[in-house]
Amino acid sequence: MCFAQANTASIEIYSPLIDYSALFADDGVDIIDYQVTDLGLTSGKVRVNGAMNVQGVYTTFNGEFNSFTTSQDNNGNGIPDYYEKNLYYGIKMSGQASYTMQGYGVFSANLSADVYRNIGQYRFILDETVTIQSSTIAGLYPGQTEFVSLSITPIHATGTINYDPSNKTYSSQVYYYGTTGSSSTNGSYSVGSGSSIRFSSLPFPSMGNSAFSSLLPALAKKNLTGGATLSYKGSGNFHEMVTIEGIPYFVTITDLNDADSDSIPDLGESEVKVKTIVNLDGWGYQSWPWVFSNGDQDWLYYSIIGSNWVLWRNKTKEWYSHNPNTGKWESN
Repeated sequence: MCFAQANTASIEIYSPLIDYSALFADDGVDIIDYQVTDLGLTSGKVRVNGAMNVQGVYTTFNGEFNSFTTSQDNNGNGIPDYYEKNLYYGIKMSGQASYTMQGYGVFSANLSADVYRNIGQYRFILDETVTIQSSTIAGLYPGQTEFVSLSITPIHATGTINYDPSNKTYSSQVYYYGTTGSSSTNGSYSVGSGSSIRFSSLPFPSMGNSAFSSLLPALAKKNLTGGATLSYKGSGNFHEMVTIEGIPYFVTITDLNDADSDSIPDLGESEVKVKTIVNLDGWGYQSWPWVFSNGDQDWLYYSIIGSNWVLWRNKTKEWYSHNPNTGKWESN
């Protein structure tokens, strides 16, 4: 019996973490300082404040708006649509913000945005409308609107897992998007019921901003690690929602390795047996149903199950089936 070694699978890790300062971006706007007092992970409301230069004018701001909806599950598969890049995602956001422009006055505005993500991408487009509600600044009047279109990439990671199905060990390497950096881990894994897999440690991206430590200590870290159990969903894919230090992540791993051709990826099998092919060319001596094969230098026992021929190979103590497409005998 032999085993596949050093197989490679792909891994993708998606989070709800976003740099919401992008909502205040515009031509001529430079963010100076930016704090988030609520990321909306549980409240559903994002609250921010900070300072920026607006065409050279120092301006402070604070705002509140509903966070991206991460609970809708239109296809009913148990994974919120927000995390599934192969699904279209679209919502409406709304909120309010107030601004104080040094030397000019103050104004407030309503913010509304159509947020959508095209299939196959994890980059969101925000078509935002800013409507003035009140103002003490000359030239800014209630009812005035401005349209801004921008994109936001939530923090996520993609990479590979190299694993040894014989020893149940692995190493993982991922690269970050929506932020900078990369991370790696190694460890052991086990296979559970239904071909689920349990990893001892996987890498997860975070915000790496100490200003957020009071909200959630994990947000001050750039790299997180944690164990994860993923269920097998078919077609070589394992996925699950996991929570690491208070942050939810969607983890999906795709393994196309299937050494024994049983439609279960090697990663999800407790034992991966590789098919071997026996060469029975040449003459043979028979004492039916036993046949001595000169090509294989072994005694073989032939039998028939239904309409299919099988044989017992004494040398390896295995049954082999005849593959009519190749004309070869393959281990079961």
